[in-house]
Amino acid sequence: MSSKSVIFLGILAAVILSYFCIKLHLPDFIEQNSKKEKNITKNIQIPIPLKNLEENQTKEENVSKESNITKTIRALLSEEKEIEEVKEVNESNESNISREIFNIESEIKEKLLSTPIEFKFASAILTKESKKILKEIAKELKQLKNIKIEVAGYTDAKGNQYFNKDLSLKRAKSVRRFLIKEGIDKNIITAAGYGESNFIYDKYDKRNRRVEIHIIRGN
Repeated sequence: MSSKSVIFLGILAAVILSYFCIKLHLPDFIEQNSKKEKNITKNIQIPIPLKNLEENQTKEENVSKESNITKTIRALLSEEKEIEEVKEVNESNESNISREIFNIESEIKEKLLSTPIEFKFASAILTKESKKILKEIAKELKQLKNIKIEVAGYTDAKGNQYFNKDLSLKRAKSVRRFLIKEGIDKNIITAAGYGESNFIYDKYDKRNRRVEIHIIRGN
């Protein structure tokens, strides 16, 4: 066999061997490349369009603003509720205080009608019995806060009206001085003489000669 024939057969054998090697290993090679392509695809992050990013950011900002507005509204509502509750408490306290003042003033009025303050004849000098009554009244008045007190003197229509008016004022001042001695603040109590006025009986009835104590709410 010639040398050319040997070379030819060698080349042919190499080609045939290469063919079978490629045929045998080609599926595995293709499969491996396919897996690599899939992995590469997974790892690649698809870029989000700028418009979508801006829309998402705007949505997040709006949600944040709505959240802040909601919190503000809730805080305002809570504060308003607290103010209403305080107002209700204050109104309730005011109502209780007014009721207490009314009750004490009513008690004093009834006491002075049943046992009027008396003075020595045609003078402003208190009797011993009247001083006892005024001591009890002073105790009741000292229970109250934020008030003003007026001691009002009245007379009947007998005698000279100018004398009666002057006498009613002197008697009211006498009662005021005594109540101050018993602990009533002098800055909240005044005296007034009304003479022949505001009759509760016939104008000539001596029971019109009296002293009343009026309580005024608030200093």
